Amino acid sequence: VNERFDTAWQSAATVECCSLSCMCVPAGTLPKCFAGTGRVPSIAGTFLTSTALGLGSQTGGSCDPSPPDCDADVGCVIWTPKYWTSQSMVAFNFTGFMDYESGISRYQWGIGSSQFAADVVPLTNVTGERLLKDIRYSGGTKKMFVTPVVHNLTSVSLLEGPAYYVTVVAYNGAGPPLSTNTSSILVYVDTSGPQPAALYNTYDFQQASTTKQVSSLQASWDNFTDPHSGVVGYTVQFFQQVRSSKNGTVELTPLTEPLSVGLANRVQMLVSQLQDSVMYFAQVTATNAAGLTTTANGLPITVDKSMTGGVPPGMAALIAVMCSLGCLAIGAVMAVVIMRGTVDEQKQREKERQNEYKQLKALMYALVSHSDGSNGGPDGMLQPARGLKAEGKDKEVAFVFTDIESSTELSNQDGNAFKQVRHHPCAVGLLNVSVARGFARGSQQAAGD
Repeated sequence: VNERFDTAWQSAATVECCSLSCMCVPAGTLPKCFAGTGRVPSIAGTFLTSTALGLGSQTGGSCDPSPPDCDADVGCVIWTPKYWTSQSMVAFNFTGFMDYESGISRYQWGIGSSQFAADVVPLTNVTGERLLKDIRYSGGTKKMFVTPVVHNLTSVSLLEGPAYYVTVVAYNGAGPPLSTNTSSILVYVDTSGPQPAALYNTYDFQQASTTKQVSSLQASWDNFTDPHSGVVGYTVQFFQQVRSSKNGTVELTPLTEPLSVGLANRVQMLVSQLQDSVMYFAQVTATNAAGLTTTANGLPITVDKSMTGGVPPGMAALIAVMCSLGCLAIGAVMAVVIMRGTVDEQKQREKERQNEYKQLKALMYALVSHSDGSNGGPDGMLQPARGLKAEGKDKEVAFVFTDIESSTELSNQDGNAFKQVRHHPCAVGLLNVSVARGFARGSQQAAGD
């Protein structure tokens, strides 16, 4: 069945033909490719033909009843870019067609406004060699023949905006040939880069002639636009512009490496040192989905020397750092001095409280000794000779400390009660604080009062 018809036919049947006008009738068994088809052997008996209208003149081929197949793993595939960047040139690749019975005899391709159509570019024969490549699919990788197509359009020009489809038709070696076709995804045409927008030499979308920064450069810009494929990202690079002292020409030198910032529309980049006699500017490049770019340069900017008093920017930065360190050192010293003063003040207050406690203690001993009639101790300080309870003369002693204002108020409220308290035998004395302190300094008369 897979042999050429002339070989298969001669081995299977005898042709009995009377003249060119008679129908050839086989005398033996026909090949299986005739079963259920409209094919009959030709008069010459060397190829297959069909009884269908308009197909009787086609040349024959192998006895193959089925059209080409698509690869079981990859399928019949057309790879196209999402955008063609030319209106007169198209490029794409395809693979996956196969026919194990009669093989693939030829390919045709066309471009249409819908899938499987060729109303824009008519079907055209594919020329060129196939390439063996590794093709990835969901189950792994396999080697397949890929056919590249690059074609210059001469009779038609594609338009920016409309969507196009590529259709590929594969024909096998049957007589007459059978075909299988496939179509691509949408393809658009974009031949121009993004439309530029305003570019600023500051971070806040303002233009300036000078900058106060000595270690960074800034740039901002309005969004670039692209009506066909859209903007997909920006790249920023800063340059320095110096006039040559030899011939007066302007020399441009890259100050930074190109930096991709995605879809952000402003940037600040650190630099080592900005010179007051150099002009700096930013260069922004926008890229669209078709891979086309547009570059725009910003206005130049210089360092403001008045901010550093004529001092070179690098030296000004160093001075600023040294001043900061000096301020930190002075602050630390002042903090230590203040802390020491606070500690000394606390110690002085503690010392005064201890002295007051000693004076109060001496006053208590003096009062007890006065009530007992004892003299001072060996150290000259009044103290009880036998403790608070003298032998045979035990007494209950009560100390009442008050101030003059409270004593006066108590006397005014109940004079009799105040008098009883003052002359009660258990009360040593009713003193105010100032009198007590005077007694502690040796004023025996103050204690009696």
